[in-house]
Amino acid sequence: PVKTSSCKSFTIDGKAVASKVITPPAGGSATCKIVATAVNGRTKATYTIKVVSNRPITGIGLSSGKLSPSFSPTRLTYDVTLAGETPSVRITPTRTTGFNYTINGGAANTPATITVAPNATETATIVASYPGGSITYTVNVHRNGLLTDIDARDDKAQGVPLTFITTQTSYDVDVAADVDKVTITPAAVSGATYSIDGEQVASKEYSPAIGGSATAIILVSLNGEQMTYTVNIHRAEAPENIVAISGALNPVFRNDVFDYEIHLSHASG
Repeated sequence: PVKTSSCKSFTIDGKAVASKVITPPAGGSATCKIVATAVNGRTKATYTIKVVSNRPITGIGLSSGKLSPSFSPTRLTYDVTLAGETPSVRITPTRTTGFNYTINGGAANTPATITVAPNATETATIVASYPGGSITYTVNVHRNGLLTDIDARDDKAQGVPLTFITTQTSYDVDVAADVDKVTITPAAVSGATYSIDGEQVASKEYSPAIGGSATAIILVSLNGEQMTYTVNIHRAEAPENIVAISGALNPVFRNDVFDYEIHLSHASG
Protein backbone atom coordinates (compact mmCIF):
# COMPACT_ATOMS: atom_id res chain seq x y z
CA PRO A 1 0.00 0.00 0.00
CA VAL A 2 1.02 3.64 -0.53
CA LYS A 3 0.34 6.05 2.37
CA THR A 4 -1.17 9.49 1.90
CA SER A 5 -0.43 12.50 4.10
CA SER A 6 -3.53 11.74 6.20
CA CYS A 7 -2.43 8.14 6.91
CA LYS A 8 -0.28 7.54 9.95
CA SER A 9 0.26 3.76 9.50
CA PHE A 10 -1.24 0.56 8.12
CA THR A 11 -1.17 -3.19 8.70
CA ILE A 12 -1.62 -6.10 6.30
CA ASP A 13 -3.43 -9.05 7.83
CA GLY A 14 -2.65 -7.68 11.26
CA LYS A 15 1.06 -7.13 10.73
CA ALA A 16 2.90 -3.83 10.33
CA VAL A 17 4.72 -4.68 7.10
CA ALA A 18 5.41 -2.65 4.00
CA SER A 19 4.09 -5.31 1.63
CA LYS A 20 2.92 -8.92 1.43
CA VAL A 21 2.92 -11.54 -1.32
CA ILE A 22 -0.50 -13.13 -1.89
CA THR A 23 -0.44 -16.48 -3.72
CA PRO A 24 -3.85 -18.02 -4.39
CA PRO A 25 -4.06 -21.69 -5.43
CA ALA A 26 -4.59 -22.45 -9.10
CA GLY A 27 -8.23 -21.87 -9.95
CA GLY A 28 -8.84 -20.51 -6.45
CA SER A 29 -8.53 -17.25 -4.52
CA ALA A 30 -6.88 -15.69 -1.47
CA THR A 31 -7.87 -12.61 0.56
CA CYS A 32 -5.91 -10.05 2.57
CA LYS A 33 -7.05 -7.14 4.77
CA ILE A 34 -5.37 -3.73 5.01
CA VAL A 35 -6.21 -1.57 8.02
CA ALA A 36 -5.12 2.10 7.64
CA THR A 37 -4.93 4.40 10.69
CA ALA A 38 -5.34 8.16 10.29
CA VAL A 39 -2.85 10.67 11.72
CA ASN A 40 -5.20 11.33 14.66
CA GLY A 41 -4.58 7.72 15.72
CA ARG A 42 -8.27 7.00 16.09
CA THR A 43 -9.89 6.86 12.69
CA LYS A 44 -9.36 3.60 10.82
CA ALA A 45 -10.35 2.27 7.42
CA THR A 46 -10.33 -1.40 6.39
CA TYR A 47 -9.70 -2.53 2.81
CA THR A 48 -10.26 -6.11 1.63
CA ILE A 49 -8.42 -7.38 -1.44
CA LYS A 50 -9.35 -10.70 -3.06
CA VAL A 51 -6.77 -12.16 -5.43
CA VAL A 52 -8.26 -14.64 -7.93
CA SER A 53 -6.10 -17.08 -9.89
CA ASN A 54 -7.05 -18.05 -13.44
CA ARG A 55 -8.06 -21.66 -13.91
CA PRO A 56 -5.57 -23.68 -16.00
CA ILE A 57 -8.45 -25.79 -17.32
CA THR A 58 -12.14 -25.03 -17.14
CA GLY A 59 -13.59 -28.41 -18.07
CA ILE A 60 -12.88 -32.01 -19.09
CA GLY A 61 -14.70 -33.21 -22.22
CA LEU A 62 -15.44 -36.89 -22.91
CA SER A 63 -16.36 -38.71 -26.12
CA SER A 64 -18.26 -41.35 -24.10
CA GLY A 65 -19.53 -41.68 -20.57
CA LYS A 66 -20.08 -38.95 -18.01
CA LEU A 67 -17.66 -37.25 -15.64
CA SER A 68 -18.55 -37.95 -12.00
CA PRO A 69 -18.81 -35.69 -10.14
CA SER A 70 -19.21 -32.71 -12.45
CA PHE A 71 -16.04 -30.74 -13.12
CA SER A 72 -14.84 -28.18 -10.58
CA PRO A 73 -11.39 -26.50 -10.80
CA THR A 74 -10.69 -27.33 -7.17
CA ARG A 75 -11.79 -31.00 -7.40
CA LEU A 76 -8.89 -33.19 -8.46
CA THR A 77 -10.29 -36.74 -8.87
CA TYR A 78 -13.08 -38.00 -11.14
CA ASP A 79 -14.60 -41.26 -12.37
CA VAL A 80 -16.01 -42.25 -15.74
CA THR A 81 -17.90 -45.50 -16.41
CA LEU A 82 -18.06 -46.89 -19.95
CA ALA A 83 -20.59 -49.39 -21.22
CA GLY A 84 -19.24 -52.86 -21.92
CA GLU A 85 -19.41 -52.31 -25.69
CA THR A 86 -17.38 -49.07 -25.48
CA PRO A 87 -13.63 -49.85 -25.45
CA SER A 88 -12.24 -46.33 -25.19
CA VAL A 89 -12.91 -42.68 -24.39
CA ARG A 90 -11.27 -39.55 -25.78
CA ILE A 91 -10.47 -36.99 -23.08
CA THR A 92 -10.28 -33.33 -24.08
CA PRO A 93 -9.57 -30.75 -21.35
CA THR A 94 -10.64 -27.16 -21.99
CA ARG A 95 -7.67 -24.93 -21.18
CA THR A 96 -7.42 -21.25 -20.41
CA THR A 97 -5.39 -19.23 -22.93
CA GLY A 98 -1.76 -19.10 -21.87
CA PHE A 99 -1.93 -22.29 -19.81
CA ASN A 100 -0.88 -25.80 -20.88
CA TYR A 101 -1.70 -29.42 -20.05
CA THR A 102 -0.49 -32.94 -20.75
CA ILE A 103 -2.32 -36.26 -20.40
CA ASN A 104 -0.28 -39.23 -19.18
CA GLY A 105 2.91 -37.41 -20.19
CA GLY A 106 1.86 -36.98 -23.83
CA ALA A 107 2.26 -33.99 -26.12
CA ALA A 108 1.27 -30.61 -24.73
CA ASN A 109 -2.34 -29.53 -25.17
CA THR A 110 -3.27 -32.72 -27.02
CA PRO A 111 -6.39 -34.77 -26.22
CA ALA A 112 -5.79 -38.45 -25.40
CA THR A 113 -7.70 -41.66 -26.04
CA ILE A 114 -7.85 -44.01 -23.06
CA THR A 115 -8.46 -47.66 -23.99
CA VAL A 116 -9.86 -49.97 -21.31
CA ALA A 117 -10.27 -53.75 -21.33
CA PRO A 118 -13.69 -55.16 -20.33
CA ASN A 119 -14.27 -55.11 -16.58
CA ALA A 120 -11.08 -53.09 -16.00
CA THR A 121 -9.96 -49.58 -15.04
CA GLU A 122 -7.38 -47.24 -16.58
CA THR A 123 -6.26 -43.83 -15.31
CA ALA A 124 -5.77 -40.56 -17.17
CA THR A 125 -3.46 -38.11 -15.37
CA ILE A 126 -3.91 -34.52 -16.51
CA VAL A 127 -1.14 -32.13 -15.46
CA ALA A 128 -2.23 -28.51 -15.99
CA SER A 129 0.65 -26.04 -15.69
CA TYR A 130 0.56 -22.35 -14.85
CA PRO A 131 3.28 -19.78 -14.10
CA GLY A 132 4.99 -20.96 -10.96
CA GLY A 133 3.46 -24.42 -10.64
CA SER A 134 1.02 -27.06 -11.81
CA ILE A 135 -2.11 -28.87 -10.73
CA THR A 136 -2.86 -32.56 -11.36
CA TYR A 137 -6.28 -33.98 -12.16
CA THR A 138 -6.98 -37.73 -12.14
CA VAL A 139 -9.71 -39.39 -14.21
CA ASN A 140 -10.34 -43.08 -13.44
CA VAL A 141 -11.99 -44.74 -16.44
CA HIS A 142 -13.97 -47.89 -15.61
CA ARG A 143 -15.43 -50.22 -18.24
CA ASN A 144 -18.26 -52.62 -17.55
CA GLY A 145 -18.14 -56.27 -18.56
CA LEU A 146 -19.54 -57.87 -21.72
CA LEU A 147 -22.73 -59.23 -20.14
CA THR A 148 -25.59 -57.07 -18.94
CA ASP A 149 -27.48 -59.83 -17.10
CA ILE A 150 -27.64 -63.54 -16.30
CA ASP A 151 -31.10 -65.00 -15.77
CA ALA A 152 -31.42 -68.21 -13.76
CA ARG A 153 -34.84 -69.90 -13.74
CA ASP A 154 -35.94 -73.22 -12.26
CA ASP A 155 -38.30 -75.85 -13.72
CA LYS A 156 -41.20 -74.22 -11.88
CA ALA A 157 -40.69 -71.06 -13.95
CA GLN A 158 -39.50 -69.23 -10.86
CA GLY A 159 -36.47 -66.99 -10.74
CA VAL A 160 -33.47 -68.41 -8.89
CA PRO A 161 -31.72 -65.87 -6.63
CA LEU A 162 -28.88 -64.43 -8.71
CA THR A 163 -28.05 -60.75 -8.42
CA PHE A 164 -26.08 -59.71 -11.47
CA ILE A 165 -23.29 -57.16 -10.92
CA THR A 166 -21.49 -55.67 -13.92
CA THR A 167 -18.05 -56.14 -12.35
CA GLN A 168 -18.62 -59.69 -11.07
CA THR A 169 -17.80 -62.75 -13.18
CA SER A 170 -18.46 -65.69 -10.84
CA TYR A 171 -21.78 -66.58 -9.20
CA ASP A 172 -23.21 -69.25 -6.91
CA VAL A 173 -26.89 -70.10 -6.78
CA ASP A 174 -28.62 -72.48 -4.38
CA VAL A 175 -31.78 -74.37 -5.25
CA ALA A 176 -34.00 -76.68 -3.25
CA ALA A 177 -33.74 -80.45 -3.51
CA ASP A 178 -37.03 -80.65 -5.43
CA VAL A 179 -35.74 -78.40 -8.25
CA ASP A 180 -34.87 -80.75 -11.12
CA LYS A 181 -33.68 -78.21 -13.68
CA VAL A 182 -32.21 -74.70 -13.79
CA THR A 183 -32.06 -72.73 -17.06
CA ILE A 184 -29.26 -70.19 -17.50
CA THR A 185 -29.85 -67.36 -20.01
CA PRO A 186 -27.17 -64.66 -20.45
CA ALA A 187 -27.72 -61.22 -21.99
CA ALA A 188 -24.73 -59.71 -23.80
CA VAL A 189 -23.86 -56.13 -24.73
CA SER A 190 -24.57 -54.88 -28.24
CA GLY A 191 -22.44 -56.64 -30.87
CA ALA A 192 -21.16 -59.37 -28.55
CA THR A 193 -21.67 -63.12 -28.96
CA TYR A 194 -21.49 -65.85 -26.35
CA SER A 195 -21.33 -69.58 -25.91
CA ILE A 196 -22.37 -71.73 -22.95
CA ASP A 197 -20.06 -74.64 -22.23
CA GLY A 198 -18.71 -74.25 -25.75
CA GLU A 199 -22.14 -74.39 -27.41
CA GLN A 200 -23.59 -71.48 -29.41
CA VAL A 201 -26.97 -71.54 -27.68
CA ALA A 202 -29.18 -68.81 -26.25
CA SER A 203 -29.72 -70.68 -22.97
CA LYS A 204 -28.96 -74.02 -21.37
CA GLU A 205 -30.59 -76.32 -18.81
CA TYR A 206 -28.71 -77.90 -15.93
CA SER A 207 -29.85 -80.82 -13.77
CA PRO A 208 -27.45 -81.32 -10.86
CA ALA A 209 -27.96 -84.43 -8.76
CA ILE A 210 -29.54 -84.05 -5.34
CA GLY A 211 -26.81 -82.72 -3.08
CA GLY A 212 -24.61 -82.07 -6.11
CA SER A 213 -23.55 -79.15 -8.27
CA ALA A 214 -23.29 -78.12 -11.90
CA THR A 215 -21.35 -75.25 -13.47
CA ALA A 216 -22.24 -73.08 -16.46
CA ILE A 217 -19.27 -71.52 -18.24
CA ILE A 218 -20.21 -68.55 -20.39
CA LEU A 219 -17.61 -67.22 -22.85
CA VAL A 220 -18.43 -63.79 -24.29
CA SER A 221 -16.61 -62.30 -27.31
CA LEU A 222 -16.59 -58.80 -28.77
CA ASN A 223 -14.16 -57.57 -31.45
CA GLY A 224 -11.38 -59.90 -30.32
CA GLU A 225 -11.96 -59.30 -26.60
CA GLN A 226 -13.21 -62.11 -24.39
CA MET A 227 -14.61 -62.55 -20.90
CA THR A 228 -15.53 -65.72 -19.03
CA TYR A 229 -18.37 -65.92 -16.53
CA THR A 230 -19.20 -68.93 -14.35
CA VAL A 231 -22.44 -69.85 -12.59
CA ASN A 232 -22.19 -72.62 -9.99
CA ILE A 233 -25.56 -74.25 -9.29
CA HIS A 234 -25.86 -76.10 -5.99
CA ARG A 235 -28.82 -78.42 -5.33
CA ALA A 236 -29.71 -79.07 -1.71
CA GLU A 237 -29.56 -82.45 0.00
CA ALA A 238 -32.79 -84.38 0.47
CA PRO A 239 -33.75 -86.02 3.80
CA GLU A 240 -32.63 -89.60 4.34
CA ASN A 241 -36.16 -90.73 5.15
CA ILE A 242 -39.66 -89.58 6.06
CA VAL A 243 -41.45 -91.62 8.71
CA ALA A 244 -45.20 -91.40 9.20
CA ILE A 245 -46.43 -91.80 12.80
CA SER A 246 -49.65 -93.30 11.51
CA GLY A 247 -50.21 -94.95 8.19
CA ALA A 248 -47.57 -95.36 5.52
CA LEU A 249 -46.08 -93.25 2.78
CA ASN A 250 -47.27 -93.97 -0.70
CA PRO A 251 -45.08 -94.50 -2.63
CA VAL A 252 -42.26 -95.82 -0.46
CA PHE A 253 -39.75 -93.05 0.35
CA ARG A 254 -37.03 -92.29 -2.15
CA ASN A 255 -34.88 -89.14 -1.98
CA ASP A 256 -35.69 -88.27 -5.59
CA VAL A 257 -39.46 -88.44 -5.08
CA PHE A 258 -41.09 -85.37 -3.53
CA ASP A 259 -44.85 -86.06 -3.55
CA TYR A 260 -46.45 -88.63 -1.21
CA GLU A 261 -49.82 -89.59 0.22
CA ILE A 262 -50.67 -91.02 3.62
CA HIS A 263 -54.03 -92.79 3.95
CA LEU A 264 -55.39 -93.01 7.47
CA SER A 265 -58.07 -95.36 8.74
CA HIS A 266 -61.07 -93.88 10.56
CA ALA A 267 -59.71 -95.27 13.81
CA SER A 268 -56.47 -93.36 13.35
CA GLY A 269 -58.31 -90.06 13.49
